Amino acid sequence: YTVTLRVYDHALQMTEITTTVDVEFSEPPVADHGGPYEFGEESALQGRYVASFDGSGSTDDFGIYRYTWSFGDIYTEPFDGTLPDESRMIFSEGVTQNDQLTITGNGTWDQRYGFTHKNFRREGGNAFIFKVKCRSGSTNDIMVGLKNNSETYHHDHMPYSVFMNNSEDFQIYEDGSRRTWGVGDFLLDTWYDIKIQLKPIQGARYYFRESGQTDWTLLYDSDYAPYATRFKPGATIRNGVHDLDEIRVETFGEGVGATHAYDEPGTYPVSLTVTDHALQTHRASTTVTINPGQPPTADAGGPYR
Repeated sequence: YTVTLRVYDHALQMTEITTTVDVEFSEPPVADHGGPYEFGEESALQGRYVASFDGSGSTDDFGIYRYTWSFGDIYTEPFDGTLPDESRMIFSEGVTQNDQLTITGNGTWDQRYGFTHKNFRREGGNAFIFKVKCRSGSTNDIMVGLKNNSETYHHDHMPYSVFMNNSEDFQIYEDGSRRTWGVGDFLLDTWYDIKIQLKPIQGARYYFRESGQTDWTLLYDSDYAPYATRFKPGATIRNGVHDLDEIRVETFGEGVGATHAYDEPGTYPVSLTVTDHALQTHRASTTVTINPGQPPTADAGGPYR
């Protein structure tokens, strides 16, 4: 960068000097997930296995700003086949499926939509990922995100959502209120991944990337606290033709240490992403194995008389 300093005396005589400032990245952080992990029956509590994770071995030359743990998918809707699965999704008219869900708008927000039957809570932090495409050739209006548990499908009932239209940029809406104007660009007829990551207490972070890419771009960081405590992922459409190829829900945690509860024994993926103050990141992956241990032995104490 170029920096110029001008100094004036009381006679308004001026001297000017110019120099440059070099701003360079230092070394990126290095994530250390502390794994692989293995837990047994000692970690079980009332039917769930609670595992603890430690990322304190992670390093950076000037300090780590954020630790984000990912514990894998807890729900996937791939839209395979040609018949929409009404046992898993709530559909309006104007919906077809052919290894992807296609929704055609009719000019009204709450009449063309697709949302999961299943409700999700924050659970310490969930990330909802949508693979979506806006087709060219018509006016486009689609809200992708999380709806409350009402039976109304207008975007006013979506606490966290991303709006895509013909302006080919992203806008953030929360319960019908616009938080941002265009904060990122997209192309029509191109697949994009949209991620809404709920924070553990309140608020959400919004990300996007072109499908097939690795890195996410942050759109908006929100501290909004809605009344809703249960969320249905999906989309509502006003105009245009839009495709959804996948909805995924994954769990995550934040902090140098994190805990996560598992319902069943097995081996599960775990990853840690660390971010330094220059927003450089590094991701490392491992596994956690949950062993069930031996079942209890009952002793009735009998026979009795």
